[in-house]
Amino acid sequence: MKRIFAVLLTLVMCLALCACGKRSGFRQAEKMISGLGEITLESGEALDSIEDILKTLSPEELKELSNYREYKRARRDYDKLAEEDRLSKERQAQIDNAEALIAEIGEVTSESDEKIRAARSAYDALTPEQQAQIKDYSVLTAAEEA
Repeated sequence: MKRIFAVLLTLVMCLALCACGKRSGFRQAEKMISGLGEITLESGEALDSIEDILKTLSPEELKELSNYREYKRARRDYDKLAEEDRLSKERQAQIDNAEALIAEIGEVTSESDEKIRAARSAYDALTPEQQAQIKDYSVLTAAEEA
C-alpha cells in the first residue's frame, strides 16, 4: 500500500511540475522579442511572427511574458517607421507626377493650355518642401509666359 501511495504521489508531483513549465510558444516569443535588436523597416516580418505566436498565448501567459512591453514598444516604433516610409513614398510620387506633367508640356503651342494647367495644378498641390525639389519648374513658368 505504501508503494502504491508513493508511486501515485510521484505521478502527481510530476504532473504538477509539468504544468508549471512554460509552453514552447511562450519561450519562443520571449526569445524572439529579446533578439529583435534595433527596429528598422526590415523588422516587420519578425514582428509579425512574434505577433502570430502571441495570439496563441493565454492572457495569463501574456502577463507573465517578461519582455511583452519591449515587444509593444518595438511594434509601435516599427508602425511609426512604416507610416513615415509610406508618406515619404507618397510625397515622392506627387513630386514625380508634377515633374512628368511639366515634361509633357514640350513645345508650347495653341493646344498646350490643358497640359500647362495640369502641370500648374499638380505643382500648386505640392508643399513648399516638395516644390523646392521640382527640377524643371522654369519649364512650367516659361510655358505659362509663352
